[in-house]
Amino acid sequence: MAMDAQARGMAREADGQGAASRPSDAAEGNAPMAGGAEPVGPSSVADDAAMLARLTADRRALHRAPEIGLDLPHTCAYVEGRLAGLGAVVEHPLPSCVTALFDVGAPATVAFRCDMDALPVTEATGRDFASATPGVMHACGHDGHTATMLELARQVSAARAAGGRLPHNVLLVFQPGEEHPGGARLVCETGLLERHHVGCVFGLHLWPDLAAGEVRTRPGAFLARASEMNVEVEGVSAHAAHQEAGVDALAPAARLALAIGEVAPAERSLGNPCVVNMGRMEAGTVRNAVAGSARIEGTVRTFEPASWERVRTKIGAIVAAEAETSQAKATVDFDEGYPAVINDQALTGRVLADVTGVGLEPEPSMIADDFSFYEQRVPGTYFFLGTGNPAHGLHSDGFDFDEHVLLAGVGLFRQLATMDWTAQMRVAGSVDAAGLDATPATPGAPVPTPHKEA
Repeated sequence: MAMDAQARGMAREADGQGAASRPSDAAEGNAPMAGGAEPVGPSSVADDAAMLARLTADRRALHRAPEIGLDLPHTCAYVEGRLAGLGAVVEHPLPSCVTALFDVGAPATVAFRCDMDALPVTEATGRDFASATPGVMHACGHDGHTATMLELARQVSAARAAGGRLPHNVLLVFQPGEEHPGGARLVCETGLLERHHVGCVFGLHLWPDLAAGEVRTRPGAFLARASEMNVEVEGVSAHAAHQEAGVDALAPAARLALAIGEVAPAERSLGNPCVVNMGRMEAGTVRNAVAGSARIEGTVRTFEPASWERVRTKIGAIVAAEAETSQAKATVDFDEGYPAVINDQALTGRVLADVTGVGLEPEPSMIADDFSFYEQRVPGTYFFLGTGNPAHGLHSDGFDFDEHVLLAGVGLFRQLATMDWTAQMRVAGSVDAAGLDATPATPGAPVPTPHKEA
């Protein structure tokens, strides 16, 4: 894909920020990536002013021009322009997905994933590089994720040019649609991981609640399964002066909201993390009429499949009981959402033991991320990278971070790219740990479109 006019403008602006301090990629002076060389960790990377200039330029260029969902033409053109000349094979498994393969002839591949999509948020940071697209903002740090991966591409390319050797092929996946509708699933459905013999996958997410530059992960449950829940109550509208002619939908909906809210505490009492949140309710049309319909929208978050089934069954029973005792009809439906992010035990255990600068995250988080779809096919480890700015959380109109924290992300990824993961790999397409065939779905088969909230 050739760079379009907007992408070329983004690139020119990015090149202007820090060009004076940026050496050519081939002259960055990086040590060979394998064959006895010590991996470069976050502490040594943090001193590279030229790298910081590149990271800052890329992040801010991307931040100015955010795009939503699966339609990221300018973002993809910018990314592909930045990958040009680095020696990677660039492909598009989806129209707004860019992959870059550094093929060293190894039998297996280590993959890295970043998300590129933004949010329908009106920015209020006041920064001089704020979004130029009304009502759209990089409020979840995906601009930083993408900038980090572009720098990893430059690092891999430069090290190879300097004679470095990689133990595995390296596949970089620049993914659309993490926020909605679940771009990771769509990428996996293309058979990308199987075609490139991916044996493990890594990714990270900026995290305001951690100190700036701090990296953490944990084996096992890391991020929750998230599913949307919608309750529909149907009554009969009538004028308030003739209530007896109607069937109220509002009162049953109010009772349901309260009753469903009690499901999560009961599940947590069994020792299972759980969130059931009813975030929106709408009923009726005017104040002087019986509400003829009502709708409640909520989210359910769990980790274990048994916990999810138990919660869904309990909510279904509550709705059915209300429908029986009131004259209104009531139904509930759940989408499949995003699976829980479950970091591979062996892979993540080795990361914590052998990778410099990675700490243990003590508890799993109830947020969700579609990185889980990759982990359903191959072993994976997902990380938090701290921004040290808890006052402006993810998805807020004030979300921002200092680009210095991205240096730690590059250092982390560069270490991971240099290490031999053969003992922890399970190449995509093999039978997974649960005994399920991990081969891609039949082309053309219908694909669910889950929605994710942070």
